[in-house]
Amino acid sequence: MSSGDHVALGLLAMGECLRTQQPPKFKMAIKCVLSCFKQQMSTQLLAHCHLVYGKMLYFHTDQIDEAKENLLKSYKMMTTLGDVFKEARLQAFCIICEIYIINGAGPQIASQLKNEMAAAKSIPSIYNKLIFYLAEIFTLEGNAEDALKILEVGIQNNPSETLIIYYKLTKNLVNMRIKGLICDPEEMAVVSQTIQALPQHLPHALNLRLFAMGSQLAFWLSRGQAKTARQFLKIMQMDCQTNANAPMPEDFLWGEMDALTILTCVFTVVHCAETCLLEKAIKYYGVATNHIKGLALKYSTKPYEAGVIRCLDRMRLVLEEVLAQMHIISCQPKAAITNMRSMLDISSRHLQLAEEYYPMVHLLMANYCVYFEENADYADKHFAIALKKIKDRSLNTMAHLQAALFYLSHCKQADYYSIADRVAQRSWENMAPSVVAMGHILHIYHTYLFKKHNEFRSHVVACLEVSKREDLFRSHSIVFQMFSTCFHGNPQNVLSGIGTLQWTKKLFDHSLLLWTYMHIAEIMKKGTAPTNVSEEETLKNIRISASALRDSKVEAANDPAHKALINWLDDDPSCFLQKES
Repeated sequence: MSSGDHVALGLLAMGECLRTQQPPKFKMAIKCVLSCFKQQMSTQLLAHCHLVYGKMLYFHTDQIDEAKENLLKSYKMMTTLGDVFKEARLQAFCIICEIYIINGAGPQIASQLKNEMAAAKSIPSIYNKLIFYLAEIFTLEGNAEDALKILEVGIQNNPSETLIIYYKLTKNLVNMRIKGLICDPEEMAVVSQTIQALPQHLPHALNLRLFAMGSQLAFWLSRGQAKTARQFLKIMQMDCQTNANAPMPEDFLWGEMDALTILTCVFTVVHCAETCLLEKAIKYYGVATNHIKGLALKYSTKPYEAGVIRCLDRMRLVLEEVLAQMHIISCQPKAAITNMRSMLDISSRHLQLAEEYYPMVHLLMANYCVYFEENADYADKHFAIALKKIKDRSLNTMAHLQAALFYLSHCKQADYYSIADRVAQRSWENMAPSVVAMGHILHIYHTYLFKKHNEFRSHVVACLEVSKREDLFRSHSIVFQMFSTCFHGNPQNVLSGIGTLQWTKKLFDHSLLLWTYMHIAEIMKKGTAPTNVSEEETLKNIRISASALRDSKVEAANDPAHKALINWLDDDPSCFLQKES
């Protein structure tokens, strides 16, 4: 062994000591490893140094490109060093796969990943990792068939009951993400029984239970099925409370209570949004964001798995998106701008997040402009960008439905018919209940404009059914109001107008509330007013709602961020992120 090798080994040992001490000194540890490259080392040790340096950069810094470069050097060198370095080579390759997946370049590594799976069969821990990586790549490509096949290979070749459960839950997740299907209830019941039979003191027992519940909860909420999701949410909330003080091993990060608390709060906020509980949503938004800040600070001072901060960013993005929607509906433009600015700020840090969330911000901006901007061209431009760039099929369909409603209400017939195929009933009738409800609302309006009364009534009935089934309160109120307004000449529809009022009062939606009160005022003029609503109260509430809408538009126009917001039409959000002094 050369003197350079001796010095390098000493530096590596010093770096590891600094990395693992409490508190860890990551910068000094990285400098120690970096100093190794100044020495004349053997090929074997040089490959090992590149591996250690790449791992340190990956796990303890945001220098992911330099980490990838060093890991690739290590991997290529180790491929020439024979089976002695097989496990180290595969360890390097695992992290390389993660980096490619994080950067949205998984398909570029898929072929090599398949080749290395054969070599990894003798090392089960790495072999299973590679299966999950390949399944993730297929899933991100939308290739459910190959993703499910490779996960089935993992099930067939695995003696570990715990890993088999992970594989089955991951198959369930693939079905949800790509096919929009929940797995067989009988199979999920068997999986749940197996999880319950595990020794409950083991960290992965809680993790598996929450993985099973959380994946189903995310599925139901993503479809707008708040009523179905409620039972899973209550169980998850109880688990978080029960295990709040449960000890967790230092080296086991899954199932950590801070992270689970954040996830549960995110689910709660989404559920509150779908059931129109603004105050409760704001409360849990505050709890979640405080925990996110605390956890991010914690992981800046201790070793963490790659992607933890990015995972926190994703949860924060969901929170900001949901609150932005609620603030737009409740006529709070400044709060909505703050939420959208946060979304752009967070997503601008990562290319993959930017590609996913910039289009969502454009969709939010389109709806923002509908509410607060007199010039309809701005909403039109943001809708156009959102329709072009949103990749998720369900979200893209929802965006088309919203845009179509905007085109109809602004007499943009040519624009409406340019996307008519995308909003035809066959394109959304088998989608999530929230999308189906929106589709019916669009067609209720369209059939009313063109005096297709039979179709109008059938869409009203269908929308009321799906809205009532899943507690889609806002859709329910809108449809009631549309029906009452369109057929206000019939005294029997007075009650539906009043019924709409009771629903609408809970929604924080001033535009819908104003519409409802104005309709009731019209009914009163015809002398068919119910006894439980006075004319004085109705007129007072019309003034309050009209004032709130008018004031919100003035507030938006006077906000320095408003102009930057509506003019952001490219992929550079820097002008919008410039906060006013």
